[in-house]
Amino acid sequence: MVGDVRFPLLLLLGLLCPLWAVSQPFTRFQWFAIQHVSPNPIASCNVAMRPINQHLPRCKGTNTFLHDSLQNVINVCSLPNMRCQNGVNNCHRSASPVNKTVCRLIRGSTKPNCRYTARAMVANFVVACSPPRAGDPPDPLVPVHLD
Repeated sequence: MVGDVRFPLLLLLGLLCPLWAVSQPFTRFQWFAIQHVSPNPIASCNVAMRPINQHLPRCKGTNTFLHDSLQNVINVCSLPNMRCQNGVNNCHRSASPVNKTVCRLIRGSTKPNCRYTARAMVANFVVACSPPRAGDPPDPLVPVHLD
């Protein structure tokens, strides 16, 4: 009976471990920076999304790039706290609008040929911030999620 239970459990772990290992090479801040900070405008979402999708099991559906310096985005963490969409009170709203590009996956496109549409806009942004980990900048708080 124990052997019968162990095999499905091992199979489940084998399927989940690759998903868990996706973000392991990066801290949450580093993964945030890869996904969301691009000081220069995006010429092509298809190209800009490649470094992100190479670490994911499938094409990411939607992604927003902030066209500002990484330090300016980090500095938003020093602004007053506000409630995040998930109810936690560790979010911070940018003091001024920034240029952003929203990349949306085109229905039916799959890896390795993820294809995206792009929408440029100017708007404030909200980030969730946490204390830095080893390898992160020494700021008191660093962004870890774009809310």
